[in-house]
Amino acid sequence: MTDPAYQRLDLPAAASPVTVLRAAVRALHPDTRAVRGFRTARKRFYRQMLCAHAARQAAGDLNRPGFTGGQNSRRIARYGTDTKEEDLEAVFT
Repeated sequence: MTDPAYQRLDLPAAASPVTVLRAAVRALHPDTRAVRGFRTARKRFYRQMLCAHAARQAAGDLNRPGFTGGQNSRRIARYGTDTKEEDLEAVFT
């Protein structure tokens, strides 16, 4: 089952990891983002959102109701995506 927090981001499966990260940042309250003590928890949350998105893409869930596609949707449908764990880690270094 998909993480409910990821489902609330309401992103298309064809979205890039940067788009997922931006949506995850916006999903948090500004006061939550400002607390330095929550930094580790925020990073864990962002990683969970990126992993849930990568799992959704790996499952081939590109046909989402209400999503009409984008400029890269045909390319992704034809060639697929190859999100690797090292690519996700590069966002946090």
